[in-house]
Amino acid sequence: MLTQEIFEQLSQPRQGLCVSIYSPTHDSGPEAVGDPIWLKNALREAAEMLVEQGADRSMVDGMLAPGYEFLEALAPNNDYGAGTLCAFLSEQYSQIMFSPVQVSAGRTFVSDRFHLKPLLPVLTDNARFYVLAISRHDVRLLVCTRHAQVEQPLPRRDVPQHILEVIPDVEPQKLLQYHSVGARGQGRDDQAVVYHGQGKGERMEAHQVFRFFRDVSTGLVKYLDGESPLVFAGVEWLFDRYRDANTYDHLLETPLTGSFERARPEEIREAAWEVVDPHLRRRIDEARESFELARAYGRASDDVKAAVIAARDGRAGVLFGAVDSDYWGRVPDDGDEVELRAEPRAGDYDLIDYAAVNTMRNGGTTYMLPAEEIPGDGRGAAVILRY
Repeated sequence: MLTQEIFEQLSQPRQGLCVSIYSPTHDSGPEAVGDPIWLKNALREAAEMLVEQGADRSMVDGMLAPGYEFLEALAPNNDYGAGTLCAFLSEQYSQIMFSPVQVSAGRTFVSDRFHLKPLLPVLTDNARFYVLAISRHDVRLLVCTRHAQVEQPLPRRDVPQHILEVIPDVEPQKLLQYHSVGARGQGRDDQAVVYHGQGKGERMEAHQVFRFFRDVSTGLVKYLDGESPLVFAGVEWLFDRYRDANTYDHLLETPLTGSFERARPEEIREAAWEVVDPHLRRRIDEARESFELARAYGRASDDVKAAVIAARDGRAGVLFGAVDSDYWGRVPDDGDEVELRAEPRAGDYDLIDYAAVNTMRNGGTTYMLPAEEIPGDGRGAAVILRY
């Protein structure tokens, strides 16, 4: 899965030629058996493209060697399931990874930069979210997209995992006496709790939970990007306590309620998506409205060339890029003479990919959308300018 760290590596300017391969994988059956053939054909195509662009045989063999080594280890029935194998190969760098977003057909690109557009929805603001699955004695943070999740390690020095780590001098039975009224066999967890004692005891328990949640929220800050939404996943009565202690500006008001200590990460992600999707759609709608307002004041454009130049120069505050359209060409280091072609020539790259990557590298916001959802009239790209 593409992470921010890997994105930073892949998006670095490079000397020499770069190969980008996207090869689809399948769950099972005849298509899965054929997955290694897709990759083998892609490597052969990459070799031909490298030679066409002036690479000698020793350079070709060296660049593609990691791909062939991976191919030899790839079982006929792969263990990846439906998705895409992504290979990025150059003379100085190689990275092979799996993406859960399946491309419709395998594609190979060779130019002086890596082609990242099929992967970008994993990182862009319309796709990423966090899930905090928490009880008083378990804390998990999932970094999610629509199709995948990664569990973020949380060292205890940063984030406490149990309420007694925050209040170590209090014995568990003295926190507050309670019993669970959940169904037999459900386990106690934090569900359906009935408390014994009133007044001071309840206030003490509330204060202890607040301290625990405040330490958790404060510790999580270094693991959150400050922009993507965070979904609380836990029993309902704890959400009010966590909301009071929360320090992250993008905690969603709708929690995912239930006990998730025994839930698999993919189950949590799938349930959380139902909470997150309407929020993300609203964010995109608001960005489109901002585009129309900015265009009325001359601070936005739906021209692909203008969007590309703004991204190169760090002036793209918000970029909308068509994930399903290709605009081929090249961008000069200076000036505004962008080459734009319907069909690629040797060494060309996708200008939408170029604009999206440079916007993200310069701290802007990128929305990768179907072409018909791009605001304005150009349909390929649109940009809200910083200045």
